Amino acid sequence: MPSQARGPAQRGHLRRIRPTQHRPNLGQNEGPGPGTRERLLRAVLSANRELVLLYWGIGLDIIVRQAQQGWGAGVIDRLSRDLRHEFPDMKRFSPSNLRYMKAFAEAWPDEPFVQQAAAKLPWFHLCTVLDRVPGLSSASAPSTYHVSGPLPDRTCELP
Repeated sequence: MPSQARGPAQRGHLRRIRPTQHRPNLGQNEGPGPGTRERLLRAVLSANRELVLLYWGIGLDIIVRQAQQGWGAGVIDRLSRDLRHEFPDMKRFSPSNLRYMKAFAEAWPDEPFVQQAAAKLPWFHLCTVLDRVPGLSSASAPSTYHVSGPLPDRTCELP
């Protein structure tokens, strides 16, 4: 009868390793290793940047489609259905969020600005700015705004 392959635990290798030899700090809370927080922050910022650029690109696409097909053609509703069908696990393709994407692309049509400045903010914060700054998505909007509300008063410089 042929012998069956045996794993390390069956051959006795794991019995020789005591938990204190394998992980001497087991049970002690030393926190993450050196550089872990910095790498995690870079990963989160990179993912946020890509999402913001994706939303900006979708906003530009909506602007182009509405210009080609005309207002009232149902571009946003159709695109929302298509995106939610194609990506069912993503929750950010509702018609209202697509309107924010369009407003975002109208407010900042310059891709280098979006890549360098706007992509550093979370999407929710960008939507809040779009809600609170009147006329931001219009082409004739000035480049400086004074934003007030529950947050401390601030002056925002826009391109």
